[in-house]
Amino acid sequence: MEKQKGNSRLYDLWECEDNNLQNKRIKSTRYIPSILPPVALPDEGISYNPPLGSYLDFLGKVVKEEEKISAEEERVEKKIRPNDDEFFNFGGLKEDLKFTIDGPLSIGEVKTEVEEPVENKEIKIEEKDNEKLRTRLRLKKKKNLKQIQNSTTKVVDNQKKIQKQQLQSLKSLTKNVNSEHTQHLNKLKLKNKQWKIKNLTTRKKLGRGKFEPYEEPVITPKELPASLRCLTSASNSLIQERVKSLQQRNILSIGGANKTTNIKNKLKIKFVEKRSVKSITEDSEII
Repeated sequence: MEKQKGNSRLYDLWECEDNNLQNKRIKSTRYIPSILPPVALPDEGISYNPPLGSYLDFLGKVVKEEEKISAEEERVEKKIRPNDDEFFNFGGLKEDLKFTIDGPLSIGEVKTEVEEPVENKEIKIEEKDNEKLRTRLRLKKKKNLKQIQNSTTKVVDNQKKIQKQQLQSLKSLTKNVNSEHTQHLNKLKLKNKQWKIKNLTTRKKLGRGKFEPYEEPVITPKELPASLRCLTSASNSLIQERVKSLQQRNILSIGGANKTTNIKNKLKIKFVEKRSVKSITEDSEII
């Protein structure tokens, strides 16, 4: 009996786990609604004795929200406020005065300066002067042709030099191309990562309703009781916060009104009198 007790060992269920029982799911079948945490922790600046940096960040957020609200109020006031131009426009007349050296002109009058006709003076050139001009023009043409030829030869030589340099620097070109290719691939990876993060953090439209973020209940100084023990917590605040978090994480749909159909309830009645079924009157003939 003592030998049996020494050899006996307790059986542990969790000693060796069988991983083959659960089939591995394909990645495409897994649906992740959102990466956002189920419970949103409050900012550190709201605490009783927060550090200076977190408190300033919290104040900055509050100031931005207040600025948005004030800008929206100003926009609404501008829409409601009447324009002064509607009352002091005098029928929309605007006189454009044109001033000159003598004085202002009336509307519609424009001072036009009359140009005196230039007399065509005939210029007589002798034959010798004509020959000199022709020779000068020929010389100028020759000079221009030489300059063009020289410039073309220079351009061709420069192009040949550049081609030689490019052939010599093939290694550097290949390095540049490879570096640009790697940069492009890195940009694509980063863009894909950003798109995935955006897809898993943004709220999708589920249901016909409109999402409204959760607003924490705030008590004004007038509503505070004499002692803090008399404070009562809002009964539905926790449930509302949970529902809003589920809606924000794309788990719960938002209910809304059904789509209005434009189908007419009433149908038009159309009377048709056929020859086979015709109403009989006194004047009708009997066949």
